[in-house]
Amino acid sequence: MKDIWITESGELEVGPDGDFRVAEDSEAIAQAAMFRGKTVIGDFPLQPLCGASLESLIGEPNTQETGNLMYSLLMSSLTWDGLLSQNQISIDVFPISTTTLMGVVTIYTEGDPAEYSVEVDLKEGSVTQTRIS
Repeated sequence: MKDIWITESGELEVGPDGDFRVAEDSEAIAQAAMFRGKTVIGDFPLQPLCGASLESLIGEPNTQETGNLMYSLLMSSLTWDGLLSQNQISIDVFPISTTTLMGVVTIYTEGDPAEYSVEVDLKEGSVTQTRIS
């Protein structure tokens, strides 16, 4: 798999040859996974079913049920079209404050595992992602 390299902030990056930098294999899959985690279903016209819609959790109580829903939204966003199978993904969701849930997503492909975190502030209404490895 190949795709144009996208930085964590969503910007395209130019490579040393002056052309767009290209992400390949496990890096391209990791980028696609992060894109899906921050996308609302219906917002990406090329693939209207793409996304996790984590914003739908905003306003919900910080409970096990909400954590389970976050897990399901993340898992579904990664598997709905066969990008990954469930056995290639590990997702751990846990509270990090009274109003914030964190999910740590690990993706296992042929290369090194890719890992990133997703934080959903259920009160303030923010969703942030950070690449771990």
